[in-house]
Amino acid sequence: MIASFDRRGFLRAAGAASLVCGEAQRRALAANMEVQMAEALPEEVTWSDPLAKSPRNVYAVMPPGMNGWEREFAELLDHDPHQLVEWWHRNPPDKGWSVNVLMTNGKGFYPDFLIGIKDRQTEDGTLLADPKERFMMEAPKVLAHHQLYGKVLILAKEGGRWMTVGYDEKAKKPVLAEEFRLPDTRRFGTGEMGVEVAFAPAPSKVEVNTMATTSATKVMPALGSFPEHAMVRLLTAMPEAGLKVGARGAVVHVHEGGEAYEVEFSAEKGELCVVTVTAADLERV
Repeated sequence: MIASFDRRGFLRAAGAASLVCGEAQRRALAANMEVQMAEALPEEVTWSDPLAKSPRNVYAVMPPGMNGWEREFAELLDHDPHQLVEWWHRNPPDKGWSVNVLMTNGKGFYPDFLIGIKDRQTEDGTLLADPKERFMMEAPKVLAHHQLYGKVLILAKEGGRWMTVGYDEKAKKPVLAEEFRLPDTRRFGTGEMGVEVAFAPAPSKVEVNTMATTSATKVMPALGSFPEHAMVRLLTAMPEAGLKVGARGAVVHVHEGGEAYEVEFSAEKGELCVVTVTAADLERV
């Protein structure tokens, strides 16, 4: 099968160093790295087997070799109801036309997807995205930032939903941040709002992303909900956070007048953790 390229003639790749010894050197390398022009994408690519059509892929087909969650993400891009996705490309590793991003550990990686987003303020509107099955192992990728395309969007599935992955500076680990929404891609990781992750977490039973903006307007809780500083008891076990039914905590933030709550609990081993829950998961102590 032959597919022809018809949308983007070039993309830019960031070179990667083979060895960097310390944190200061890594930061210096990232600040002074050189962005090199990648080769032009091939005009045609050939596969031996027929491929499904794709309305927004640059070659108009679903590339072979994608795993289940990558294909699911590609289908989400193809069926964008907001009409923001103008094109997408599966970024293969180690090709002359591939985009390589420098990580904070001094190594490079190839994000799975390059996506052209309407009105995104990066070169060609490009967003770099990488869906992951085990996001906890991906700290260097979560922190990666391309000089021309911005922060790499790392995604993971939780409860059947795509979630963005952020980085908890205090715990020094990646965390699920918020439900992924295509309209947010216009601003994600571009620094337009002065923070790396500029959107409040959606209601979900996941750990709160401490990089989320703290400048959102405070909304008073609705009648019958839990106000800030209220002492509460957990009604739903959250084993991923080390919390059992009956765990006690304090409300530290109220979302959207009581649609969701950030609650600080003491986990089984005594460490403090903050999770996002709904009113159905809580009762007043």
